[in-house]
Formats: sequence, structure tokens, C-alpha cells
Amino acid sequence: RTLLTSTGPGRHDDRASAWIKTSTKEDLKPVADYAVASLRAMAEAGDAEGMYFLHYVLVMRIATAEEGFQWLEKSAGRGYPHAVFEVTKKKLQGQPEKLRAAMEGFSTQDNSAGLQALYWFAYGFEKGQDGLPKDAAKAADYRNRAKALGDKLYGAVKAK
Repeated sequence: RTLLTSTGPGRHDDRASAWIKTSTKEDLKPVADYAVASLRAMAEAGDAEGMYFLHYVLVMRIATAEEGFQWLEKSAGRGYPHAVFEVTKKKLQGQPEKLRAAMEGFSTQDNSAGLQALYWFAYGFEKGQDGLPKDAAKAADYRNRAKALGDKLYGAVKAK
């Protein structure tokens, strides 16, 4: 219930979490439906973060994935960092040099896109993929930088 009534900076994530926790439980279907309706209302009101989280939920519901990706594009068009990251990553798939350059740009940002880019580098160096050589030391460095940024972002949300 608390996840559905929060109004603070984490309200979008709270609604998505409520949907995840209730969507497979038939007796809690009204809660899941309300979570989606709430995110949809935010998205339709022009809230870029609401658009991103609506995308997230709709894509998980395979039958609504196409609509979810439309909301992701809209969120990116409004400049929501995590959506811009996801759209860029998708558009540059199969173009390793351009993708790496974009990820380097994202990795300097102090937001969710920067966090995702740091994890992208950590995983790439760990596995030796996306044009990155296998390098455990670089993977660990990027993972540590991601953890530090994640802690910083989480602290900023909690402070609001």
C-alpha cells in the first residue's frame, strides 16, 4: 500500500515495484492494475520519469511491450537520462566504436545513465565483449566507480 501512495522522488520506482510484487498474484490484481494506471497517468501528464517506468512495466507484460517501447522513446525525447541511455544503446547495437564512445560520454554523468554506463563497462571488461578486451582490473575499477555513484545517487534521493 505504501508503494502506491508515495509522492516523493521515488514514487515512480515505488509504483513499478508494487506492480512487480503483485502482478502474478490474482488476488492482488487490483493493486497491479492501480500501479500501472498511476504510472500511465504520470506519463500522460508529460512526466519523463513516469514514461520510463511505465515502459519498464509494459515491456515486462509481453503483450504490451510494443507500447512500452513507445513510452521509452517518448521518455528519451524528454531527456530522462536512463531512457536516453537505453535508446542510444539500442540504436548503436552492432556499431562497437560508436557505442563505446557513447558509453564513455554517459559514464561521466552523475545520474542513472552514468551509473548504467559504468556497469556496462564493468560487464564488458569482465566478459571481453562489445569491443572491450577482457580485463579484470578495469572491470573491478568500473564496478567500484558504479557502486560509488549508486551510493551517491541513492543518498541524494533519500535526502529529498
